[in-house]
Amino acid sequence: MEKYIFKRVLHPVGQGAFFTEQFYDSNENIIFNVVYDCGEMRTKRHLEKEIDNTLNVTGKPEVVDVMFISHLDEDHINGIDYLVKLGCLTKRSLVILPLHYPLVLKLILQQLGNNGLGKFGGGTAAILSSLFNSEAKILGIDDNEEQLKIDSLRIDEGLLNVNNYSQIKSMQPLVYKDLWYYLPFNTILDDERYQKFLNALAAAKIDRNLLADFDYVQKHLDTLIDIYRSLPQGIGKVTAINVNSLNVLSYCTQREGLSFMWLNYLVNGCRWCYPWNYHLACDNRCSCLYTGDCVMDAHFNKCLDALVKYINAKIGMLQIPHHGRQSCYDKATACRSEIITGFTNFNSTHKKNRFVKQIVHDFSVTGRMLFQITEHFHSRMEMYVEVIL
Repeated sequence: MEKYIFKRVLHPVGQGAFFTEQFYDSNENIIFNVVYDCGEMRTKRHLEKEIDNTLNVTGKPEVVDVMFISHLDEDHINGIDYLVKLGCLTKRSLVILPLHYPLVLKLILQQLGNNGLGKFGGGTAAILSSLFNSEAKILGIDDNEEQLKIDSLRIDEGLLNVNNYSQIKSMQPLVYKDLWYYLPFNTILDDERYQKFLNALAAAKIDRNLLADFDYVQKHLDTLIDIYRSLPQGIGKVTAINVNSLNVLSYCTQREGLSFMWLNYLVNGCRWCYPWNYHLACDNRCSCLYTGDCVMDAHFNKCLDALVKYINAKIGMLQIPHHGRQSCYDKATACRSEIITGFTNFNSTHKKNRFVKQIVHDFSVTGRMLFQITEHFHSRMEMYVEVIL
């Protein structure tokens, strides 16, 4: 038998998102690092401190084995250049984008340069250039499927042989050591932009299935740039091609025998949340659904139905999407009986804070806990699970 410790951290970076999951062996050595988003809205000082305290504790940076990026807004990705600077993104690293055409994105960036991508914003373009210039293998996710795939892929072995800039399937489980599953799926952020992009590809007779082929994309690059420039801008006039949000369900493969601990760094130091430890440890509820800035719409709910049925357990933690913004939040979805606790990440002191206080009420009246991850260190959450295979 082998013993592993799983550690999940919801990092206090305020509005933005930085979540890490790490696996330790029986000798307390870190053997696998997973990151979901890496960004902060305001100064990045909280973010870089959290990166150092998690992935650069000894001065020898840890390799990020798998990184999921929900979407390409700066407050979700502006820590990537720091990861590259530290050397956390190497040939061992796998980065999964919510787009099935990452190669198109790379070649457009190279062709136009940062100054020519006004619809991305200079900051976003520079961050993406840093990512594409790293040694990491970058994959996309295909369309917005609602049906789970039967076959799973090994992220510790099988995906190592996948070609760079190719795609994996939405709603296809990725498994690590028969120990933990990651189940990614897309949701549409902007139907209008997405449909215009697809229509423009069809009108130009560009085969979407060949957008991972370098020679094919290079041949049609001028047309692809024209299509990109024709797309309407999104909220904040950024990232015109940013049409998808990548959601990821993280959960343990085991159904019983889990040793569980959950820590919250309150004002007086680290505190063990005993009642919730017991509550979440039952029925494999140490799962977490990361949602980025998705919308809790009909498509999201169909995916959620499929996930709950597939894992045959409740979802322990739900990230309230878009930092608690009203336009993305749906009370009926958040209050589903399958959801045990929720959390949202926002800047508590920002004058334009869009967090909806109704969310606190919705969770309170249903007897569930809502964790508010802010820029203050005491809002940090850590979860530990001992798993024996």
